[in-house]
Amino acid sequence: MAETAKPRKYLLIFLCICFGVCWGICLLYGLMSDTMTKTFGELTLSNPLVHIIMNIPAFAALLMYFLYDGKKGLLDFLKTLVPRKKDLKWIPIVIVGMVLYLICVRLVCIAVGIEVPELEYSLPQMLKIFLVNFIGETGMIGQVFGWFGFLLPYMYAKTKKGVAAGIWTGFIFSMFLMPGYVFSSFEAATSFPFYMIQNIMFTLCATFILNEVKGNLLFMLLAFWIAATGSKVNLYYFVPSVQIIQIALFAVLFVILYFIFKKKNAGKQPEEVLQMFPKFLYQNG
Repeated sequence: MAETAKPRKYLLIFLCICFGVCWGICLLYGLMSDTMTKTFGELTLSNPLVHIIMNIPAFAALLMYFLYDGKKGLLDFLKTLVPRKKDLKWIPIVIVGMVLYLICVRLVCIAVGIEVPELEYSLPQMLKIFLVNFIGETGMIGQVFGWFGFLLPYMYAKTKKGVAAGIWTGFIFSMFLMPGYVFSSFEAATSFPFYMIQNIMFTLCATFILNEVKGNLLFMLLAFWIAATGSKVNLYYFVPSVQIIQIALFAVLFVILYFIFKKKNAGKQPEEVLQMFPKFLYQNG
């Protein structure tokens, strides 16, 4: 394992790459709108520049592990994507849990009088949309690899506290995406403050599972994938009133997970529980 005397440099490089690319491109569109639009097109989700922006966190994360320990660091990070046999039980747990979450969002919307779409798709059609959405969800892999593959483990090591690390990760993740809400062409009908709280709550819930499975990102991808499919299959509209319900449901889930894992990990040191950068690479046995 390589030694790192100044781990802060990895965070600074990571953030400079992510924010430099995202905010830089958005700034150019703000300052030179006509030129950028004529050259690259409108800054919509189908624009290649947006795909670059959304996937740059993955590139930055992979670069950090390469800078940390060369090819070995990069390969060891990729190895963490292979689930341990004892963690396979979390696959149905994550699937069922996230599907129940989507159903609860719709049911609560109906209960409080928030308009929801008519169910137009059969279960096989929903499954097809879900499968296609793995490719169609812009930047999903990039975001998971970057923010949950590097930043969250780094924040664990920095704070030695799971909740603090989750809040910081969700906040920074949201600030990275904030310029998208400046451009109406990003088709954002949601409220950014609510979106930030959603990201933080989602991250807080995800931290418990990620620590339990030794930082394996496949479980995070699965949860992210299912959560992003709810509005695609017309279970609900992704609007501010629905965001509030999603936040409330994540808050309930967080409280449940917090007390479950607090009891489970009682007496353990942070180093035994949290998947800290870069040590979690080498304790995946």
